[in-house]
Amino acid sequence: MVVIGSVIGAVALFIIWAVIGSMNYAIKLQDPNSPESKLKAKSIYSRLLGDKEMQLKILETYESLVDETTDTSFLAGPDEQIILIMTGVSLVETRRMGSSFKGGSAGVSYRLTKRVSVRSGSFQGQSIPGAEVPTIVDIGQFVVTTERAVFTGPKQSREFDFSKLLSVSRQVIGKGHSVLYLPVSNRKTVSGVGTGEGSLDIISARLNIAIGLKRGSKEAMIQGLRSEIENLKKNPPRELTSSQNEPAASTTESKTLN
Repeated sequence: MVVIGSVIGAVALFIIWAVIGSMNYAIKLQDPNSPESKLKAKSIYSRLLGDKEMQLKILETYESLVDETTDTSFLAGPDEQIILIMTGVSLVETRRMGSSFKGGSAGVSYRLTKRVSVRSGSFQGQSIPGAEVPTIVDIGQFVVTTERAVFTGPKQSREFDFSKLLSVSRQVIGKGHSVLYLPVSNRKTVSGVGTGEGSLDIISARLNIAIGLKRGSKEAMIQGLRSEIENLKKNPPRELTSSQNEPAASTTESKTLN
């Protein structure tokens, strides 16, 4: 009995230590001065600032990013500038799986003779449409210009005119892979392009710039990005600017919790 009691007591003490440990870890994560908070804030801040600076660079130099005469067979219009050419991109569209039927029969049986019986009734049920799943239709080249985006492959081609574009939405379809859906008003089927996360980040960034150029002023976009970058540099997250030394009250509270 003494041994059993000791074991139970040890287990209970271990559980208490585990709970206290998890509480302390949660407190550290909530503390803006903790290494975990600083590391997370630095990562988010650096990525946001880097994205803004990259967008600004593309806006300032997109006319010379692609040499249309040698880099592609794509025929751009007279006032159309190519911002991105990417090969090995999948054309993705939703395809409905086969339907299934669910139902059963109902009725009453009655005997005519000792050996013959008759059943009257009906069969009732419903057809259940299959789920819609993202399906790779073709693999080819994706081009983004200041007027539109175009997919061309050996089997299929799709044009996404920015003046008819309804929305831009991103969906993860597997580990490390996503689809950027681009529904347009002149086509019922919703099409999109799919590739790895890193490549799709590039497509998404260039596409956002192209749509912005189509619907707004280049100079206004550049000025807006410069202001955002300047504001980010002047106002970094408090986790990156807070003092390493905590106030005495916070230190006392931390010791009490530990």
